[in-house]
Amino acid sequence: MSPGTIRPETYHNMIAQYDHKVQQILGPEKTPNSFAFMGKPNNIESQKISTALYGAFFGVGESLSAIKMAAQEDRSPGFPFPASISGRALDTWDMKSILNFLKPALDFLVKEKSIYPSISLSSVQAHTPEKAHELAEKIKIIKAFRDDYLL
Repeated sequence: MSPGTIRPETYHNMIAQYDHKVQQILGPEKTPNSFAFMGKPNNIESQKISTALYGAFFGVGESLSAIKMAAQEDRSPGFPFPASISGRALDTWDMKSILNFLKPALDFLVKEKSIYPSISLSSVQAHTPEKAHELAEKIKIIKAFRDDYLL
């Protein structure tokens, strides 16, 4: 469940108790944070931050402001922070726009917040071989950017 499909308070009232039970059975090391996108119960500010994290993670609103808001939320130690490029952005943004999003996002996460980022890419379908080649080239550039990023 996510903020896009259910209200956070409904989640906390009807679903979280079962998530918590599964966490207790499996142990927190195997289920690090099932509440990541719903915030804390009865805490509107935490729920707003978690909604921003959802937007940043799933790429429904790639923006530095969403990442900055989401970075306020407590995370499990060692759990990477997602800096995601959605299939929509991968398909429609030019390479300059993608890098203009990733560079300040990583600078903020790594250099200002000391947060380990995880650059993820959503899948996207290409309707022509030319488009598939274009997307593959973008992915290669993003991978090179990630691999060459100076900490």
